[in-house]
Amino acid sequence: MSPLVATFIGFFFLHQTLTPLQILGIAIVLISVALGQQSQQLRQPPNPLTALFKSNL
Repeated sequence: MSPLVATFIGFFFLHQTLTPLQILGIAIVLISVALGQQSQQLRQPPNPLTALFKSNL
């Protein structure tokens, strides 16, 4: 993510321009990170304490 942050810093503080290809690259990085986080959350085993509390409700 650090190249992405460096790109944003250059854009906002140094007033550099972004090409359409760079914007596409930013979108691909952000989407891939979001999908990776989502798939990691789906693979985690359920917390046994959560099941215990749900059964007592």
